[in-house]
Amino acid sequence: MNEMTYASFLLCNLMFLEFCRDLSFNKLASAIPHELGELSQLRMLYFDDNKLNDTLPKQLGKLSKLRELWVTSNYNCGSA
Repeated sequence: MNEMTYASFLLCNLMFLEFCRDLSFNKLASAIPHELGELSQLRMLYFDDNKLNDTLPKQLGKLSKLRELWVTSNYNCGSA
């Protein structure tokens, strides 16, 4: 199973996740997976201090309970 397929599998099985604070300072490189938009209970998402290099996925706009989104100190650009 390749890396993105595995990530998609994990995200699809985390539907009730509310806090995702441990993704900072992990040297993550690539794009923020659009599947995060399916985590409807998510209230906090921290991706700061990584090497993300794409725009924020539009699907993050579906997260009506999201109160904190940290993406500082990355290479990303654009908006959700």
